[in-house]
Amino acid sequence: MEVVILAMCDNPYKVISPRLPEIELYKFGVQSTKIKSEARELIESFPITDENYPLAIESLTERYGRKELLIDFYVRELLKLVLNNATKKKQDSLSGLYNKLSTQLRALSSLGVTTDQCGIILYPLVESSLPIHILRSFERQRKNIESEQNISALDAIVSFLKNEVQSEEKIKLSRSDIIPSERECKHLAESQRSQHLAQSQRSFLPSANELFIQDSNEMCVFCLKNHASRVCKRAFFMPLEEKIAIIKKKGSCRVCLAKGHIACQCRSQITCQLCSKKHLKFMCPNIGCNKSDSPKQDVNEKNINEKTVDSLHSRATNEVVLQTLVVNVHGVKRERKARAIIDTGSQKSYILRSTAEELGFNLQREEEFCHSLFGGTKTRMYKHKCYKIYLSSLDGNYTCKLDALGHDVICNDISSVKNGSWIQELRTKKIFLTDIQENAGPIEVLLGADVAGKLITGRREELETGLLALETKLGWTLMGKVPQYIDKKDASMNIVTMLSQADVPVSSLCDLELLELEIFVESATNVMKEGMFDLRGWESSAISASSESTRSLIWDKNLDTLEIDSESLEFDEREKITKRKILSLVSRVFDPIGFLAPVMIQPKILLQATWKTKESWDDEVNNEIKKQFLKWIKQLKYFKNIKIPRWLAVMKESNLSIHTFVDASKTAYAACIFFKK
Repeated sequence: MEVVILAMCDNPYKVISPRLPEIELYKFGVQSTKIKSEARELIESFPITDENYPLAIESLTERYGRKELLIDFYVRELLKLVLNNATKKKQDSLSGLYNKLSTQLRALSSLGVTTDQCGIILYPLVESSLPIHILRSFERQRKNIESEQNISALDAIVSFLKNEVQSEEKIKLSRSDIIPSERECKHLAESQRSQHLAQSQRSFLPSANELFIQDSNEMCVFCLKNHASRVCKRAFFMPLEEKIAIIKKKGSCRVCLAKGHIACQCRSQITCQLCSKKHLKFMCPNIGCNKSDSPKQDVNEKNINEKTVDSLHSRATNEVVLQTLVVNVHGVKRERKARAIIDTGSQKSYILRSTAEELGFNLQREEEFCHSLFGGTKTRMYKHKCYKIYLSSLDGNYTCKLDALGHDVICNDISSVKNGSWIQELRTKKIFLTDIQENAGPIEVLLGADVAGKLITGRREELETGLLALETKLGWTLMGKVPQYIDKKDASMNIVTMLSQADVPVSSLCDLELLELEIFVESATNVMKEGMFDLRGWESSAISASSESTRSLIWDKNLDTLEIDSESLEFDEREKITKRKILSLVSRVFDPIGFLAPVMIQPKILLQATWKTKESWDDEVNNEIKKQFLKWIKQLKYFKNIKIPRWLAVMKESNLSIHTFVDASKTAYAACIFFKK
């Protein structure tokens, strides 16, 4: 419902005279534009005449000016002030609160809601909208105010609030022009300190150094060098306790490391990418370097002692084979095959919860503990169901029972053993693997250190490829690094047992590994920048980054040769050949050493010819220059056959002489330097 304050007349309840002056007709047309939404549509439905003005006022009054509607609106406005005070949202100033209360009470009074009639109802609303310290002051003076002025409780609290506002304004006026605020004092002190420091530094600088403008004079709180504290490489390797002690000693903020305020007053929007708390990434307690040598006991919110802490940290690429095998899982309802992995980095054995429920394993007990993950990160307390499971080898020669904890996901996808020369070598030794399927399913059983020692027989076979075959009572397993990539994709995965996505995001593990590299890159960039070296490119050992292009020059990193990018010199022969086109094409070639000088000298000579004929930039050149230029364009396809070694091989003991040849003509000059035995 919309409440509209009528602006077309001074009082919507006054009687409109049938004889309106001419000014009212003008007022009818102009003021109708001030009303918005549905009310405006209602006004626009009346033609602008003397007769329709009282009719329009009457329609607006009937539609939006009903007395009970306006009373309900102003009472609800009082309730909003009460709710705002109760929910502890942004509080209005005392003067602003008084203005709002006075507005609503004055409006109710104009509608006939007097203090005598509804004072008992309105007083609790006004009282609940005031801050608690104002109410305490009012209750201490309430009896004196009511006895001296002989007024109701509602009028007494409004009068008290008015006096408080006037007193506050007097205090603010008396101190505004004489004593500066605390923030202004701090700002003035900091500006004077910075000016004094700049003058003292400038007095020791030579005149040439005064022309050099540095980006920042920020000093690191950890090593006292001229760089930002958040990129200090030395601080990254400090324990967290030592970093906190240095920050306290320097009087810096633990959040942004800046001076002048403490952490609870810091307004920076810094959030840790690892734990989502308010601190820099290298100040996170979850990083291994921030942990002290003496372990601390972690206590959870439920005050439950940790029973077991499992850790499985395994990093592998597609060229690393893990100890996987296929076993028979015997359940109460039925039995079936399942993929298993042996991992001695886990203190417990696990089974997929869906597999345990499918096969109908009996629940033994429940255990509650947290998991210690890669990088020292710990999850929240997690409740596991413990099942008694039965496993056997595929040939049926061995059967065992063990306790396994149920969980939704054990690890990410792990491929089975791929086909290769090692498979044939194993067959010659009469060793047969069980996990060699192409479309292998997920890992359903994890055999941890609690049972792995009992399953290993001790027999092992080392293959020519470097792989190692280990025999267990459940079958043979293969592990190790293969001599070449199994797949073309250069993929990598982190296998972390019991990594719950709701507890710790996988991206946090990558951040832990890359944190040291990120700090090193940022620190190296800043150090090189101080020496006016713009460090932009970084080398990678990835196979995909086999070449790098700089303008028209290509560096083949595998062959360590320089090539010319002929695609950047493509030219449509149907285009109009002008002096601007020739200059543009010549400028595309980046040849700082001058290997292409014999080829690039020809278009430069043609460009000189255009200057002699005084050709304009966008006019087509004459036929002779055009013919020679097109002939040169057709020869550019041979650029792709030119490969210049970036490194000149020189023997340790050799007699080489350097020869230099220089020649010049009317159009150009050149020089050539070569070695001769």
